[in-house]
Amino acid sequence: MARQKRTKKKYQELFDNPARLFGEDAQVVLWPNGVPEIWIKNRNGTKGVCITASEGPACFSVRVKHFIGAYDFTVLACNPDYEPQDIEPIRELEVCQYNQDEVSQAFKAWYMADSHNSEHRTELLKSYETLKAANPDYGARFKK
Repeated sequence: MARQKRTKKKYQELFDNPARLFGEDAQVVLWPNGVPEIWIKNRNGTKGVCITASEGPACFSVRVKHFIGAYDFTVLACNPDYEPQDIEPIRELEVCQYNQDEVSQAFKAWYMADSHNSEHRTELLKSYETLKAANPDYGARFKK
């Protein structure tokens, strides 16, 4: 695909007609029903995804879900050496970029314990809570 110069006019056109991003291959809906999501569906609407993004004290994440009644996803994940990793079909995928501070990394270890290390979950939670208590400013901008 040829690169095009970005202009305010092109952004406005894309906002008015988001399907232009992918051409005729996909339907795109921004902010469906006023919700901060992006829906991308195939031409006839039988397959599609809902994309959301959020940021919390520990990480920035992007979530991809399929629509009700649609097929599960087949995901290809790569390890740091770009070797494919086998993953079972899934319905939802969350991609997280964790902050590198000690508290965020402790949260990550506890959060990931469900899938990797469930026997140590309680002690990982205690470690996270101890670090969080010792850092009262952690996540301050997210507190309401």
